Amino acid sequence: MSENQRKDAIKIIENILASSPNFFDEVSVAPITNVNQSNQKISSELLTKMVVWDTKAKVLSTKELQYIADFAYGLKTLNNFHENNIKRHLSRLQDAGFVG
Repeated sequence: MSENQRKDAIKIIENILASSPNFFDEVSVAPITNVNQSNQKISSELLTKMVVWDTKAKVLSTKELQYIADFAYGLKTLNNFHENNIKRHLSRLQDAGFVG
């Protein structure tokens, strides 16, 4: 978030609080559960889609993208440890708009 965006967000919050001080008391926050992360089946097709999408979007670092590409193109074998890392990266991509 840029400094200007942060300042604008603070102004918006201040305006809301000035007009309705109890606004944030009334807002209920749903617990964050990442259903997609835990239930998503990691396949070579999904990994390839992740690589192609992130090549354009540039959400992941170069090393993270290479890590996923190694599994997508069969250079490394996927095990539970790597699958958990891939799911973590998948979650970040989904937060940025990736639909697998």
